[in-house]
Amino acid sequence: MKRTALAFGLMLLALSLVSVVFAASTEIIIVAESGDHKPDQLTDPNGSLGQEFIAPQTFNTLVLPLPTWSTTTSGYTFILRKHGPSGEIVYQEDIRNAQDNRSIIAVGEQGVGRYYAEISKPVGSIGWWTREDVYNRGAAYANGKPVMGSDRETIIRYVE
Repeated sequence: MKRTALAFGLMLLALSLVSVVFAASTEIIIVAESGDHKPDQLTDPNGSLGQEFIAPQTFNTLVLPLPTWSTTTSGYTFILRKHGPSGEIVYQEDIRNAQDNRSIIAVGEQGVGRYYAEISKPVGSIGWWTREDVYNRGAAYANGKPVMGSDRETIIRYVE
């Protein structure tokens, strides 16, 4: 009986630890990464690439698959706007030495709502993986204008 109670107690402890680990980070894929995508390279120093999206939950991190074409010295200016492409800037950062295909940007706690993520002021080779229009709650942008029929791969996370 004691062994059964001990085993049951250990099992409950293990399950509670697993739930704590999973609760520490939640992720929502806005536009999923896909093999059927192409990199849009940002070459114009006055240009920009962006993605409008709806955050259905609070988040504090964006994961953007931005190709650097295997370089280690690429960079860009990142801007996050609330209420879409012309909304207020809620976060801005100059990113240097961007990791190829995986920019993880801590943006502070952001609530549910409409947002616009944008990269501009390219340094070296930088782009954003883009695919056919699969997200009906936002659009890809280039130089401040919507790109019909396209979305840019975007993931939001809440990390404790």
